[in-house]
Amino acid sequence: MRFLCLHGKGTNSRLTTMLSGVAALRYRLGNDHTYDFVEGSIPCDAALEVATFSSSNGEFFAYFDDASPASCRQALEDLEAYIKSAGPFDGLMAFSIGAVLGATLLVQKAQTNAALPFRLAVFFCGGAPGDPSALNEDRFRFLDGAFDGEVLDLPTAHVWGKNDPRIPSWGPQLAKLCSSQLATTFVHERGHDIPSWHDKLSLERTVQCIQRTIDRAITSH
Repeated sequence: MRFLCLHGKGTNSRLTTMLSGVAALRYRLGNDHTYDFVEGSIPCDAALEVATFSSSNGEFFAYFDDASPASCRQALEDLEAYIKSAGPFDGLMAFSIGAVLGATLLVQKAQTNAALPFRLAVFFCGGAPGDPSALNEDRFRFLDGAFDGEVLDLPTAHVWGKNDPRIPSWGPQLAKLCSSQLATTFVHERGHDIPSWHDKLSLERTVQCIQRTIDRAITSH
């Protein structure tokens, strides 16, 4: 399968491919998949998880200014344009704020009854998507499963850390917005990261979660 990959805020595509969790995951998933990493365009400070090993003069990016609905709308337009020019893609694989952007695009398509650009989605430490209707009114409203229900009807994998110091509720919030019959979740004991070789059990559980989602996408195609 071909995956479109979105990094978190305060990193870049090059560093994301180097992070141990990403490298270990790709190795364990095997050689049947390819990964296209899309870089953000808005400069920002380095995220904590990359600042410790990246050079001080590196460039770090976000996909949008999280204080600006207009910036988020532009990011959605840019992402859709990239998918049209470089696609098609089978799946989305996104981390943190990248998951917010990717999920928001999926919700936008669902709200307009348009074809989804992916057959499956894998979210790491993913947050609740924004409401595209609210963005069009130049305001933010993040979707809430208790109020909005299950709005995404495709196979999804959700992996997050039990001890995530950022926004601990992000992972569960996004999972509740996805079809409960098609969602697979795994909660590891770490924080805002992806399990790697130093936690082989969590890495294997993550791989199983993703592989189950891939199998669901294949059988439902």
